[in-house]
Amino acid sequence: MSNRRCVGTLMGMALQWLAVIHAAEPAWAQQNQAVDELKRPAYQLRRFDEDWSVLRGVDLSATGDFWDPLKFVPLTRDQSVWLSLGGQLRERAEYYRHYLFGVSTPDDTDAYLLSRFRLSADLHIAPYVRLFAEGKAAFSLDRNLAGGRTTSYVDEFDLQNGFADIMIPLGEQANVTLRGGRQELLFGAQRLVGVSDFTNVRRTFDGGQGIIRIGEWTISPFWAELVVVDKYKFNVSTADNKLFGIYSTGPLHFLPVNLDLYWLSADNAGVTINGTSGRER
Repeated sequence: MSNRRCVGTLMGMALQWLAVIHAAEPAWAQQNQAVDELKRPAYQLRRFDEDWSVLRGVDLSATGDFWDPLKFVPLTRDQSVWLSLGGQLRERAEYYRHYLFGVSTPDDTDAYLLSRFRLSADLHIAPYVRLFAEGKAAFSLDRNLAGGRTTSYVDEFDLQNGFADIMIPLGEQANVTLRGGRQELLFGAQRLVGVSDFTNVRRTFDGGQGIIRIGEWTISPFWAELVVVDKYKFNVSTADNKLFGIYSTGPLHFLPVNLDLYWLSADNAGVTINGTSGRER
């Protein structure tokens, strides 16, 4: 219930910002972009990292791309309010022969099908207010190996992402985005924090994050609780598994490399290692 109240409060803040922004922002200038000059964003691991505003002012019936009318759906005449829709259907067949070198029980050989569906809606209410929601469903057919249909493979109909963004401009080279709600976290090359895309059920968190952009640098302080998968009920986060810290990344102009600086902390109340249970920090 506290998570729902938190999301409701954030949406209320977003609507208040909407009123202020509409009073201060001029209407979008309608510029007819040439179709051959379009630079569509690449599809990202997290769909909310894509920016489809490049399609504003474009005759979408003339682009020749079947998906363009779904990637930018204007909801007002001046196109200042718009919607972007996305999705994924992933089917993966796996076959194991002598699983775990033949010591798995009851079966050491198995073939099965993994299915994953995702459907997202990205609503831009104004230049500085955004709501994003993504539902998902993951299924496993005929998996009988050790563990069977675990929560890494099955999560029937749930919310993967559901958050509100409020962006505060701080001049031409800087801005701050406040994000609250259910969200996937991904930092760097995902060695430490990522969405676990290879598994059939992706990882997600409930919490808040600040995204500070200064020039080419991005600094992200965050606090989140892990969302625990319940295969047949709505997933909820747990205060027993927290992740928080700050992650920053940007270029070193005197070397052709990017630098990642971070401090991360995990607090897990229930861990068992080699028969010993306790709190892991």
